[in-house]
Amino acid sequence: MGFIPTEEHLQPPAKYIDSEGQYNLKILSVEDTIANSGTPGFKIKFACTQSGQLCSDSLWETEKAFWRICLFAKACSIQIFKGQELIIDQSWIGKTLDCKIIMGEPNDKGDQYPEIDEFGEGKFESLFKEGKAPAAPAQSDIALDQEGDGSPW
Repeated sequence: MGFIPTEEHLQPPAKYIDSEGQYNLKILSVEDTIANSGTPGFKIKFACTQSGQLCSDSLWETEKAFWRICLFAKACSIQIFKGQELIIDQSWIGKTLDCKIIMGEPNDKGDQYPEIDEFGEGKFESLFKEGKAPAAPAQSDIALDQEGDGSPW
């Protein structure tokens, strides 16, 4: 078996952030996940926009952790209308945010990994947009448009 080098092989693999401080991170991936306890959430992988060093974080959909999801969205300069569902998905890839990173407690092997301690402000003062969300189409309109072309026939 032979080895065919590519441009990617000319760079060493990215390493995890190894020091505390303020970072600007770019979202590389968003993955739905479920904890062993059954709690749904998201695994998010980031890269520092200056060094390329990596960081990852998990956001859990629990009553006690919803505040963290809201601060994450605000740091990503996302805005929604009050009462609108906040959807975290692949469309967030490429968004950037500022944050403060601390180094977590060493694991059994003595390794430490970066943890997001605080999210930045984002470019909006609030997570919520002014005004009201656009009205959803009435169920009767959806039922009439069976062809999907906007006409009731």
